[in-house]
Amino acid sequence: MLSISRWTIYRKLLGIAPICLLFAALPVPATAVPMKICDHTPRGVICRFVDDGTPGSGGTRSRPLTEDEIRAYQRVQQECRYLEQMSQESGDARVLQNSFYQRHCAGTAISDPGTAAREAVAFLGLQPPRMGITPSPGPGSVGLVGLPNWMWVDNPDAQTFGPASATASIDAWTLTLSGHVESVDWDMGDGQVIRCNGPGTPYDINRHGFQPSPDCGHVYTKQGVFTVTATAHWRVSWTTPGGNQDGTFLIDQVASEQITIGEWQVLRKKN
Repeated sequence: MLSISRWTIYRKLLGIAPICLLFAALPVPATAVPMKICDHTPRGVICRFVDDGTPGSGGTRSRPLTEDEIRAYQRVQQECRYLEQMSQESGDARVLQNSFYQRHCAGTAISDPGTAAREAVAFLGLQPPRMGITPSPGPGSVGLVGLPNWMWVDNPDAQTFGPASATASIDAWTLTLSGHVESVDWDMGDGQVIRCNGPGTPYDINRHGFQPSPDCGHVYTKQGVFTVTATAHWRVSWTTPGGNQDGTFLIDQVASEQITIGEWQVLRKKN
Protein backbone atom coordinates (compact mmCIF):
# COMPACT_ATOMS: atom_id res chain seq x y z
CA MET A 1 0.00 0.00 0.00
CA LEU A 2 1.14 3.57 -0.63
CA SER A 3 1.85 5.49 2.54
CA ILE A 4 -0.05 8.70 3.28
CA SER A 5 3.18 10.62 3.38
CA ARG A 6 4.15 9.45 -0.10
CA TRP A 7 0.84 10.50 -1.64
CA THR A 8 0.96 13.79 0.27
CA ILE A 9 4.37 14.50 -1.23
CA TYR A 10 3.01 13.81 -4.71
CA ARG A 11 0.06 16.15 -4.06
CA LYS A 12 2.32 18.97 -2.94
CA LEU A 13 4.63 18.51 -5.90
CA LEU A 14 1.87 18.27 -8.46
CA GLY A 15 -0.33 21.16 -7.38
CA ILE A 16 -3.38 21.83 -9.56
CA ALA A 17 -2.10 19.82 -12.54
CA PRO A 18 -1.34 16.49 -10.87
CA ILE A 19 -1.82 14.06 -13.70
CA CYS A 20 0.53 15.49 -16.32
CA LEU A 21 3.38 15.95 -13.87
CA LEU A 22 2.77 12.60 -12.25
CA PHE A 23 3.47 10.73 -15.44
CA ALA A 24 6.57 12.76 -16.08
CA ALA A 25 7.87 11.70 -12.66
CA LEU A 26 6.97 8.02 -12.92
CA PRO A 27 9.65 5.55 -14.00
CA VAL A 28 9.66 5.05 -17.77
CA PRO A 29 10.00 1.48 -19.05
CA ALA A 30 13.33 0.73 -20.69
CA THR A 31 13.61 1.25 -24.42
CA ALA A 32 13.81 -2.53 -24.74
CA VAL A 33 9.99 -2.58 -24.69
CA PRO A 34 9.29 -3.67 -28.29
CA MET A 35 6.76 -0.94 -29.03
CA LYS A 36 6.69 -1.41 -32.79
CA ILE A 37 6.39 -5.18 -32.94
CA CYS A 38 4.53 -6.17 -29.78
CA ASP A 39 1.09 -5.46 -28.35
CA HIS A 40 1.20 -5.40 -24.55
CA THR A 41 -2.26 -6.04 -23.13
CA PRO A 42 -3.75 -7.68 -20.04
CA ARG A 43 -4.39 -10.67 -22.28
CA GLY A 44 -0.68 -11.24 -22.79
CA VAL A 45 1.93 -10.17 -25.32
CA ILE A 46 1.31 -10.59 -29.02
CA CYS A 47 4.42 -9.96 -31.12
CA ARG A 48 4.29 -9.47 -34.86
CA PHE A 49 6.33 -8.36 -37.82
CA VAL A 50 3.80 -6.50 -39.95
CA ASP A 51 4.84 -6.07 -43.57
CA ASP A 52 1.83 -4.16 -44.83
CA GLY A 53 0.53 -2.51 -41.67
CA THR A 54 -2.49 -4.78 -41.31
CA PRO A 55 -2.26 -7.25 -38.40
CA GLY A 56 -3.52 -10.67 -39.38
CA SER A 57 -3.02 -10.10 -43.08
CA GLY A 58 -0.99 -12.24 -45.42
CA GLY A 59 2.07 -10.12 -44.69
CA THR A 60 2.03 -10.75 -40.94
CA ARG A 61 4.80 -12.81 -39.40
CA SER A 62 4.71 -13.85 -35.74
CA ARG A 63 7.43 -14.96 -33.39
CA PRO A 64 7.79 -15.73 -29.66
CA LEU A 65 9.20 -13.15 -27.25
CA THR A 66 12.88 -13.00 -26.37
CA GLU A 67 13.99 -13.00 -22.73
CA ASP A 68 14.73 -9.26 -22.90
CA GLU A 69 11.22 -8.56 -24.19
CA ILE A 70 9.66 -10.69 -21.46
CA ARG A 71 11.54 -8.69 -18.83
CA ALA A 72 10.47 -5.45 -20.52
CA TYR A 73 6.85 -6.59 -20.49
CA GLN A 74 7.11 -7.45 -16.80
CA ARG A 75 8.26 -3.89 -16.15
CA VAL A 76 5.25 -2.62 -18.08
CA GLN A 77 2.95 -4.79 -15.98
CA GLN A 78 4.48 -3.37 -12.80
CA GLU A 79 3.78 0.15 -14.07
CA CYS A 80 0.17 -0.80 -14.81
CA ARG A 81 -0.37 -2.17 -11.30
CA TYR A 82 1.30 0.89 -9.79
CA LEU A 83 -0.98 3.29 -11.69
CA GLU A 84 -4.09 1.32 -10.75
CA GLN A 85 -3.06 1.40 -7.10
CA MET A 86 -2.34 5.13 -7.31
CA SER A 87 -5.76 5.79 -8.86
CA GLN A 88 -7.55 3.71 -6.25
CA GLU A 89 -5.85 5.28 -3.25
CA SER A 90 -6.04 8.83 -4.55
CA GLY A 91 -9.60 8.49 -5.80
CA ASP A 92 -8.53 10.21 -9.02
CA ALA A 93 -9.63 8.24 -12.13
CA ARG A 94 -7.68 10.58 -14.41
CA VAL A 95 -4.57 8.57 -13.61
CA LEU A 96 -5.93 5.78 -15.82
CA GLN A 97 -6.72 8.11 -18.71
CA ASN A 98 -3.06 8.65 -19.53
CA SER A 99 -1.96 7.45 -22.97
CA PHE A 100 0.59 5.06 -21.44
CA TYR A 101 -2.09 3.28 -19.42
CA GLN A 102 -4.54 3.24 -22.31
CA ARG A 103 -1.89 1.82 -24.66
CA HIS A 104 -0.42 -0.86 -22.43
CA CYS A 105 -2.87 -1.64 -19.66
CA ALA A 106 -6.46 -0.98 -20.69
CA GLY A 107 -7.03 -3.76 -23.22
CA THR A 108 -10.52 -4.40 -24.55
CA ALA A 109 -11.85 -7.91 -24.07
CA ILE A 110 -12.14 -10.05 -27.21
CA SER A 111 -15.72 -11.06 -27.88
CA ASP A 112 -15.25 -13.83 -30.45
CA PRO A 113 -12.92 -16.85 -30.62
CA GLY A 114 -11.82 -16.20 -34.22
CA THR A 115 -10.24 -12.89 -33.25
CA ALA A 116 -8.70 -14.49 -30.17
CA ALA A 117 -7.23 -17.23 -32.37
CA ARG A 118 -5.49 -14.68 -34.61
CA GLU A 119 -3.85 -13.13 -31.55
CA ALA A 120 -2.99 -16.54 -30.08
CA VAL A 121 -1.13 -17.60 -33.25
CA ALA A 122 2.02 -16.11 -31.67
CA PHE A 123 2.03 -19.07 -29.29
CA LEU A 124 2.71 -21.41 -32.21
CA GLY A 125 6.15 -19.83 -32.55
CA LEU A 126 6.06 -19.86 -36.35
CA GLN A 127 9.31 -18.87 -38.08
CA PRO A 128 10.37 -18.02 -41.66
CA PRO A 129 11.47 -21.01 -43.71
CA ARG A 130 15.18 -21.82 -43.72
CA MET A 131 16.02 -21.51 -47.38
CA GLY A 132 17.98 -24.18 -49.20
CA ILE A 133 18.87 -23.22 -52.77
CA THR A 134 21.41 -23.81 -55.52
CA PRO A 135 23.60 -21.99 -56.04
CA SER A 136 24.27 -21.30 -52.36
CA PRO A 137 23.97 -17.66 -51.25
CA GLY A 138 27.21 -15.87 -50.48
CA PRO A 139 30.44 -14.83 -52.17
CA GLY A 140 32.20 -17.31 -54.44
CA SER A 141 29.07 -19.31 -55.24
CA VAL A 142 27.80 -18.85 -58.79
CA GLY A 143 25.15 -20.71 -60.75
CA LEU A 144 24.93 -20.82 -64.51
CA VAL A 145 22.32 -19.76 -67.03
CA GLY A 146 20.48 -22.78 -68.38
CA LEU A 147 21.37 -25.14 -65.53
CA PRO A 148 18.77 -26.41 -63.05
CA ASN A 149 18.38 -24.62 -59.72
CA TRP A 150 16.98 -26.52 -56.74
CA MET A 151 14.92 -24.96 -53.92
CA TRP A 152 13.89 -26.55 -50.64
CA VAL A 153 13.08 -25.78 -47.01
CA ASP A 154 16.25 -26.75 -45.17
CA ASN A 155 15.77 -29.00 -42.13
CA PRO A 156 12.01 -28.39 -41.88
CA ASP A 157 10.63 -28.61 -38.35
CA ALA A 158 7.45 -27.74 -36.46
CA GLN A 159 8.18 -23.99 -36.48
CA THR A 160 9.39 -23.65 -40.09
CA PHE A 161 7.08 -26.09 -41.86
CA GLY A 162 4.76 -27.75 -39.35
CA PRO A 163 2.81 -29.33 -38.01
CA ALA A 164 2.88 -26.99 -35.00
CA SER A 165 0.40 -26.97 -32.14
CA ALA A 166 -0.30 -24.95 -29.00
CA THR A 167 -2.97 -24.24 -26.42
CA ALA A 168 -3.52 -20.63 -25.38
CA SER A 169 -5.88 -18.61 -23.22
CA ILE A 170 -6.87 -15.18 -24.54
CA ASP A 171 -9.39 -13.34 -22.38
CA ALA A 172 -12.28 -15.77 -21.78
CA TRP A 173 -11.26 -18.04 -24.64
CA THR A 174 -9.21 -21.21 -24.33
CA LEU A 175 -8.10 -22.34 -27.77
CA THR A 176 -6.20 -25.24 -29.27
CA LEU A 177 -4.33 -24.25 -32.42
CA SER A 178 -2.53 -26.27 -35.04
CA GLY A 179 -0.79 -25.16 -38.21
CA HIS A 180 1.05 -26.52 -41.22
CA VAL A 181 2.53 -25.13 -44.43
CA GLU A 182 0.29 -25.76 -47.44
CA SER A 183 2.72 -24.49 -50.05
CA VAL A 184 5.80 -22.34 -50.55
CA ASP A 185 6.01 -19.67 -53.25
CA TRP A 186 9.54 -19.05 -54.49
CA ASP A 187 9.88 -15.63 -56.13
CA MET A 188 13.07 -16.13 -58.12
CA GLY A 189 13.74 -12.43 -58.68
CA ASP A 190 13.53 -12.71 -62.48
CA GLY A 191 9.77 -12.32 -62.74
CA GLN A 192 9.05 -16.02 -62.16
CA VAL A 193 7.26 -17.39 -59.08
CA ILE A 194 7.43 -21.14 -58.50
CA ARG A 195 4.83 -22.73 -56.22
CA CYS A 196 6.00 -25.90 -54.46
CA ASN A 197 3.47 -27.98 -52.54
CA GLY A 198 6.02 -29.63 -50.28
CA PRO A 199 9.31 -28.70 -48.63
CA GLY A 200 11.27 -29.65 -51.75
CA THR A 201 14.20 -32.03 -52.15
CA PRO A 202 17.63 -31.06 -50.74
CA TYR A 203 20.30 -30.96 -53.43
CA ASP A 204 23.24 -33.37 -53.20
CA ILE A 205 25.94 -32.73 -55.79
CA ASN A 206 27.22 -36.29 -55.59
CA ARG A 207 23.80 -37.79 -56.26
CA HIS A 208 22.07 -35.24 -58.45
CA GLY A 209 24.74 -33.60 -60.60
CA PHE A 210 23.01 -31.53 -63.32
CA GLN A 211 19.60 -33.18 -62.89
CA PRO A 212 16.54 -30.94 -62.40
CA SER A 213 14.78 -31.00 -59.05
CA PRO A 214 11.95 -33.55 -58.96
CA ASP A 215 9.56 -31.25 -57.12
CA CYS A 216 10.83 -27.67 -56.72
CA GLY A 217 13.19 -26.17 -59.28
CA HIS A 218 13.87 -23.34 -61.71
CA VAL A 219 16.14 -22.45 -64.64
CA TYR A 220 17.45 -18.91 -65.16
CA THR A 221 17.64 -17.56 -68.69
CA LYS A 222 19.85 -14.56 -67.93
CA GLN A 223 22.75 -13.76 -65.68
CA GLY A 224 22.70 -11.41 -62.71
CA VAL A 225 22.30 -11.14 -58.96
CA PHE A 226 18.80 -12.18 -57.93
CA THR A 227 16.93 -11.79 -54.64
CA VAL A 228 15.01 -15.01 -54.06
CA THR A 229 12.07 -14.81 -51.66
CA ALA A 230 10.41 -17.86 -50.14
CA THR A 231 6.87 -17.31 -48.80
CA ALA A 232 5.51 -20.18 -46.73
CA HIS A 233 1.70 -20.20 -46.67
CA TRP A 234 0.50 -21.54 -43.31
CA ARG A 235 -3.02 -22.78 -42.66
CA VAL A 236 -3.85 -22.41 -38.98
CA SER A 237 -6.82 -24.23 -37.48
CA TRP A 238 -8.34 -23.47 -34.08
CA THR A 239 -10.99 -25.01 -31.87
CA THR A 240 -12.57 -24.35 -28.49
CA PRO A 241 -12.83 -27.05 -25.81
CA GLY A 242 -15.23 -29.75 -26.87
CA GLY A 243 -15.04 -28.59 -30.48
CA ASN A 244 -18.08 -26.33 -30.09
CA GLN A 245 -16.51 -23.63 -32.26
CA ASP A 246 -13.70 -23.86 -34.77
CA GLY A 247 -12.22 -22.18 -37.80
CA THR A 248 -9.15 -21.68 -39.98
CA PHE A 249 -7.14 -18.78 -41.34
CA LEU A 250 -3.98 -18.24 -43.41
CA ILE A 251 -0.75 -16.57 -42.37
CA ASP A 252 2.57 -16.15 -44.21
CA GLN A 253 6.18 -16.50 -43.14
CA VAL A 254 8.80 -14.94 -45.46
CA ALA A 255 12.56 -15.31 -45.97
CA SER A 256 14.94 -13.96 -48.64
CA GLU A 257 18.45 -14.66 -49.95
CA GLN A 258 20.57 -13.35 -52.82
CA ILE A 259 22.18 -15.65 -55.38
CA THR A 260 24.43 -15.01 -58.37
CA ILE A 261 23.91 -16.49 -61.84
CA GLY A 262 26.63 -16.30 -64.50
CA GLU A 263 27.08 -17.47 -68.08
CA TRP A 264 29.28 -20.00 -69.82
CA GLN A 265 32.26 -18.30 -71.42
CA VAL A 266 33.55 -19.99 -74.58
CA LEU A 267 37.04 -19.03 -75.69
CA ARG A 268 38.09 -19.51 -79.28
CA LYS A 269 41.72 -19.86 -80.18
CA LYS A 270 42.83 -18.08 -83.32
CA ASN A 271 44.83 -20.19 -85.80
